[in-house]
Amino acid sequence: MNDAETAPSRRPQLAESVRRVENLIARWLCIAVCLGTLIRWLGRWYWLCEITTHFVVQATVLATIATLLLVIRRYWKLAGIAVCLTLVNAMEWVPFYVPVRGPSVSQTSSESLVVVTANVYSRNRKSEDLYRWLKSSQADVIFISEVDPWWAGQIESWKADWPHQIVLPRPDNFGLALISRHRIAQSETPYLSSLIPAVECQIETPAGRWSVVGLHPLPPAGAEYSKQRNEYLFDAAKRIQQLPSPRVVLGDLNSSSSSPFFRDLLSTRDLQDSRQGFGWQPTWPAGNRYLRIPIDHCLVEPSLKVVSREVGPDIGSDHLPVRCQLIRSP
Repeated sequence: MNDAETAPSRRPQLAESVRRVENLIARWLCIAVCLGTLIRWLGRWYWLCEITTHFVVQATVLATIATLLLVIRRYWKLAGIAVCLTLVNAMEWVPFYVPVRGPSVSQTSSESLVVVTANVYSRNRKSEDLYRWLKSSQADVIFISEVDPWWAGQIESWKADWPHQIVLPRPDNFGLALISRHRIAQSETPYLSSLIPAVECQIETPAGRWSVVGLHPLPPAGAEYSKQRNEYLFDAAKRIQQLPSPRVVLGDLNSSSSSPFFRDLLSTRDLQDSRQGFGWQPTWPAGNRYLRIPIDHCLVEPSLKVVSREVGPDIGSDHLPVRCQLIRSP
């Protein structure tokens, strides 16, 4: 028997082998989507699982690609499972794009407060970029994290615009500053969890006092750091509970809204994420838009109306700043 006669008999075997490999790949695609979704639900119990909660947008995109591949190859049952899991992932972040009705308040300049949070990255020396953006954004109150002695000197030179300042420089990445156009009537700089500072103050404005809190916990870089970050957020929640309304919480929280520990902070004091109605608005890492996640936050009480919220430009840091305009009830 020559090669010409054996070739037709090999084709069905080859087709069957290809089909078996394709079936295996299809099953593994579905399993990958399942694992990528389910692992996030274990975030409260293991720090590596909690890390995955922050990348829910990326998980949704990958799950969508897997679903499309299964549909194209007509694996309908597996595609149905993948579609359901894709929707589960999407529900973590798509609702941030849905407009919400806030409290009815008059929009006057005397009742409005423009707040900014900016992690400047301690080794960054582009202070002029940040200063120009803060001026153009008409910021009233600014919380700055990763303030080292050099940055403390730069912030000191901004007193003509923000004369009321609390500055706590440190040689590591946990120095901070809170500066304001309005008088700081009262302030405290507690050390939470593992001796990492925070700032609490009362800002006196024509419409009354605002409680403003600035936070910057440790990043979840390992089991111990994750534990200390969670303790920091828990301690902060207890202190926020004692502050007068209205309350505003600013800072690089090293956590996103999909984390169970971030949700604990919101539920403890009935705080709301200012991103609601404005989109996902990721801020870190500034240099990679595909991996970027929202860990720089402005949290507000339900009585406050968020007029606008935006992510600022590149200021030389690995974080992008966040600006919010808030209005309080009379």
